[in-house]
Amino acid sequence: MKLARALLLFNGLFFAFYGAMCLIDPNTAANMVGLSLGYTSGPVEVMAMYGGLQLAVGLYLTLKAKNATSALQGLEVLAVLMGGLGIARLIGLTMYSPDSYNLTVGGYEICACLLAIYARKILLNKQ
Repeated sequence: MKLARALLLFNGLFFAFYGAMCLIDPNTAANMVGLSLGYTSGPVEVMAMYGGLQLAVGLYLTLKAKNATSALQGLEVLAVLMGGLGIARLIGLTMYSPDSYNLTVGGYEICACLLAIYARKILLNKQ
């Protein structure tokens, strides 16, 4: 349960922090990854998708760290989300030039996915 709780809390707090940052100041978040926001729809999109969605995911993962039953659900969501992000990023890296940001983040996403699957397996074996 320690690994499951640590994964859920670490990733949950990170998602929540990044989401709050994007919601409060979409330009700072966009500049970190090289996005140009342009007109009204750009900042609003970053606030919604990078801000609101990631903040909600972060809160969800953090709440799922409370016990083994809810941790299983949280780990499933974490594995699917991080796996999806990692696979999409790898596809993007094959289409465009790899850079240190995307290689680092993509590596983390794949590792987090695999760790969530592993932690889920440990919890299931203890039941």
